[in-house]
Amino acid sequence: MENRSHALIAGLFTILLAAATALVIVWLNRDNRDLVPYDLVTVGSVRGLTPQADVRYRGLLVGKVQSIGFEPDGQGVMLIRIGVQDGTPMTDALKATIEMKGVTGVAYVDLNDDGRLGQPLPSSASKVARMDMQPGLTERLMDQAGELMDRLQTAGDQVVAMLGPENQRALHTALENVADATAQMDSLLANLQPAVAEAVPMMRSFKQAAGEANTAVREIAGLATDARRSLATITGPGGMVEQAGQSVADLRRAAAQLAGVVPQVSGAVGEVGQAARSASRTLQQVERAPQSLLFGPAPVRPGPGEPGFEGFQGQ
Repeated sequence: MENRSHALIAGLFTILLAAATALVIVWLNRDNRDLVPYDLVTVGSVRGLTPQADVRYRGLLVGKVQSIGFEPDGQGVMLIRIGVQDGTPMTDALKATIEMKGVTGVAYVDLNDDGRLGQPLPSSASKVARMDMQPGLTERLMDQAGELMDRLQTAGDQVVAMLGPENQRALHTALENVADATAQMDSLLANLQPAVAEAVPMMRSFKQAAGEANTAVREIAGLATDARRSLATITGPGGMVEQAGQSVADLRRAAAQLAGVVPQVSGAVGEVGQAARSASRTLQQVERAPQSLLFGPAPVRPGPGEPGFEGFQGQ
């Protein structure tokens, strides 16, 4: 009985283990039915990448890594079979890289096209499309790790050489010189304080003088503006200059008219002179013979040598 019981338990355990294995296989392959296969070709390292690793398109989970193996030609080229969801925009502009999830050491495939447009890259189970894998950030860092270590070693050697005994003495001397210069600077600042105190009122006076000069400049500018306006008024149309020119023209016309009147005035003056001389002779006759105003002028008797002269007896 005990042997039969043990055999029954062993059989049940075997059946349950087989069922669990089948369930695990089905669970692992449940997403592969609707995924479109692509082969990533690389000659670099696939450190940290395992089957069922994530495939992300710009950070979005779009598929899984299905298998990792070598190219059958035996040249060491590796093929990474990935499956992506149908509808993922797979183009020839995509770059596939292996990236790390933080510091966990777990890798995933990252697809990124940097926003560039490309031609669609169709693929199927019968004709799987291939894409070249580019080195990721982790791989580039690992490739340059040796060079970085060499640079760090060189920098360390330079630091050690810089901190040698001679440089330490030079640094100590430089620090002492800096301390002496600081002390002298403190003394100089203490001596400059009275000069600074005297310079403050002077600066205020300069500020006030600058303000007054600014005011004077504005006033001069205003005077210049007024002068320009006055000059424009004088020289402009209808201004004093134009009026003066018109006055000169009027004077010229008056002088021309006066030149024509002068001969007439001269003749009138001559006639007035003759009339004045006649009036003077008339007055002289009236003075000599007032009766001539009543009886007229006395008859003129012929003088010596004139016809009818009778001598001076009758006078």
